[in-house]
Amino acid sequence: MEAIKIINISKKYQLKSENVIAVNGVSYSFLYGKLYAIMGHSGSGKSTLIHCLGLLDKVDSGKIYINDTSKIIKTNDIVSVYNNEIYYIKGIKNLNIIEIQQEKKKL
Repeated sequence: MEAIKIINISKKYQLKSENVIAVNGVSYSFLYGKLYAIMGHSGSGKSTLIHCLGLLDKVDSGKIYINDTSKIIKTNDIVSVYNNEIYYIKGIKNLNIIEIQQEKKKL
């Protein structure tokens, strides 16, 4: 089962008078129980991709699915998704970790 599925996501930033494309048309499926390394040179969009996967940055185009591939995450659903499904940890020497909860929390 897919924890995160991204389809053709793109993210750009305005830097002075030009657009910088940080992520361009990326598609991938991240499975539960697997570890993934996102590697590249400085400025290649690694952190931007991680921020998009963790819903910290909004993508300019494309789709992000969390847990259930039939459910797309809309902007107004992000708080609910964070409360129930995503754990996001950042900070150990530029290491970014996103953990997706497979089942809903039981209170």
